Amino acid sequence: MQSSKNDAFAYRLAAAEIEPRRATSNSSLWSKSEPPQLTEKQKEMAGSAWQYFTRTVFPETGLLQGAVGSDTLTMNNIAGYLAALTCAKRIGVMEDIEFHERMTKLVTWLNTMQLNSLGVPNTFYNGRTGQSLNGANQPGEDGHSAIDIGRLLIWLRIVRNEFPTHAAAVDRAVLRWNFRKLIDSDGFIYGGYYRDGRLHPYREGRFGELQYAAKGFALWGFNVAASMHSEQTSMMTINNILLPFDNRYSHISPIPRPQGEPFQPGAVTTTAPLLDGMEFYWRIPVTLTDPETWKTDQKSQQLAQAVYAVQKSRYQTEGKLTARAAHNLDRPPYFVIDSIFALGDPFATMDKSGTPHPNQSCVSTGASFQLWAMFESKYTDMLMEAVEPLFDQYGGWYAGSYEDGGAPSKAISLNDNAVVLESLAFVLSGPLFKANLQPGYWELTLQEKSFEKLGLPPAKYQSQFQPMLDTRKAEPRP
Repeated sequence: MQSSKNDAFAYRLAAAEIEPRRATSNSSLWSKSEPPQLTEKQKEMAGSAWQYFTRTVFPETGLLQGAVGSDTLTMNNIAGYLAALTCAKRIGVMEDIEFHERMTKLVTWLNTMQLNSLGVPNTFYNGRTGQSLNGANQPGEDGHSAIDIGRLLIWLRIVRNEFPTHAAAVDRAVLRWNFRKLIDSDGFIYGGYYRDGRLHPYREGRFGELQYAAKGFALWGFNVAASMHSEQTSMMTINNILLPFDNRYSHISPIPRPQGEPFQPGAVTTTAPLLDGMEFYWRIPVTLTDPETWKTDQKSQQLAQAVYAVQKSRYQTEGKLTARAAHNLDRPPYFVIDSIFALGDPFATMDKSGTPHPNQSCVSTGASFQLWAMFESKYTDMLMEAVEPLFDQYGGWYAGSYEDGGAPSKAISLNDNAVVLESLAFVLSGPLFKANLQPGYWELTLQEKSFEKLGLPPAKYQSQFQPMLDTRKAEPRP
């Protein structure tokens, strides 16, 4: 295991070359040049994913189910819905009028939703009522996830850049949040959990997901330098391929987590590094600047390369198709994290508490689409062939198929179907983030006004933000 203190990333590259798929043009010698188009089969795939969002929407709130049969939503789900709306419109599987009606309802809710007592979006909401929920799925509060909020900030910025009709309303929604409770002066991000009648902050995020989420904060003008650093990483060799991972976990931690603080296994999965690639092509955003000038996030890009190479190597050595992500299940425990590496073990499958569930591992539909979109190869063609039949006749793609036996896991979730649409939109037109260099309501408002209690504007107040957990800033607990 190679420590990253000597910057192993600089000379330890995965062999996999990034070869994104690209849609082709239908133009010919006899016709004018036409923009690239997805194949009819790919459009049908996008349509199957979009059917999830028509099947599960609540007209009274404009929100959806987080999974078929579950009314609970997270900010990650809301970000996925924004992504699905945007990508479905780009692909052409929904009409403009439906897009704007849905987006108006969603952004209106974001402007009126109940924030938690720290002044930030709560962890859980009810899609049917729009109310915030506690951990018992009852009206109340249950902390927040800065990782989820970071992804939400990415897609809010994409929406306000591309759709002027909704831009000011998006900006007003974000102006409600208390960023002093989400990020500190160095750029570390903080979640919150509920215990003993109040919310407690904690340092959130592990290598891969942390860098991706931090880019959401960067798009709105925050300094995220500390989150972009990857000092707490090591290298694990799997099938002679070096895989970077977050090394802050130990089976016997010298400093136990406070009671109630969420467990962070630091699992390496497909999702975050591939979302980073599809949305930013692994660049580090600087607000209101041309993305062509952004620096490449080499460590996240190399993580994505290793994630692909290691999963492909497992098929080559063991004959197991592998595309791993966190996903819902159609049987207990109903949700697992299928990792490439976690808690000291390659290809570990666990629930959110870290309890192993080796028999519940799946070939993830969402991860398969991501790998297929970013790495054009015979291996990803095989992944796509394996998941092609895994959609429900009433709408939506299944979570995947079980590695043991190959039976489909018929759980259907918002996140998986959003990732399918993102992957196909990436194939159609490349990186999903589209820049808009014109100042909007957010910038113009913060030029004229300051909101000191909320920590806005960032350029004025972030340097004053205090770390919310001094002792854990230096040594984050697992």
